Amino acid sequence: MIITKSGRRMFPSLSIQLSNLDPCAHYCVFLTMVPTSKCRYKYSTGSGWTPAGNEETQYPSRMYVHPESPTTGEQWMSQPVSFGRVKLTNTPNPPAGHIVLSSMHKYQPKIIIVKTTDPRNLPWAPSTSIAFPETLFIAVTAYQNEKITKLKIDHNPFAKGFRENGQSKCKKRKIENEVLDIITNEEKSESTAKRSHICSSHDCETRSTSSLSPKMDIGTSFGFPYPYSFPFPYMQQHWAAPYYNQSTSLFTSVIPHDIRLKYEQIQTPKKLTDFSIKAITGHS
Repeated sequence: MIITKSGRRMFPSLSIQLSNLDPCAHYCVFLTMVPTSKCRYKYSTGSGWTPAGNEETQYPSRMYVHPESPTTGEQWMSQPVSFGRVKLTNTPNPPAGHIVLSSMHKYQPKIIIVKTTDPRNLPWAPSTSIAFPETLFIAVTAYQNEKITKLKIDHNPFAKGFRENGQSKCKKRKIENEVLDIITNEEKSESTAKRSHICSSHDCETRSTSSLSPKMDIGTSFGFPYPYSFPFPYMQQHWAAPYYNQSTSLFTSVIPHDIRLKYEQIQTPKKLTDFSIKAITGHS
């Protein structure tokens, strides 16, 4: 039988049929585990279970009180008495409903029937005990025999998750498949988003080159030796004209410094006056 710190239910569990009780009297039914030897045991594949040294210190024996106690003899005899809720543990101070055992020790389950309405009257109330040799077992923290492991897994309703086609394994595989699907979909989404981002960036660059930065041949307009591209199309009206206002903030802040220096070297045409007209035409 497996024992754990948190407590493990017995499997197979004990179930008995009582008879020859007083139908009108009240009885309490107990279950206890009695050590059958003064030694520890070990298991080997070839020889099975064999003694292996002196026994360890046993914890104080604790009895399990059947939850229907006390009740009448008639009720006890009307149906099988099951101990399916009892749990086996190796914790020194377990909660109620647990029986403390030591690993690698052999035990004999014993059922005690007490004729009383109060379980505390066990020491002096009329009682009888029943033990079945076929219920002997060795307490372990892990199964030592693979055949026993398979036998219990195949028949224990609480071990469905350990079966090859168990519900827990099916759920586990389903969850794993769902996780893989989620990861695959996320990778596809990320890949699609990256492609969309690259395409959109390329489109933006194309539109920026074609519409926001029209090519201007500055050399043609002003005699500069190289062309230049304006980043702002609305500046064309200021740049294309041969006259400029030196205090214009757009000119000083937007036009590159080297181009501005060359542009400033261009002599601004003098304003024609009446005197200059007369000098050119020779008329007064």
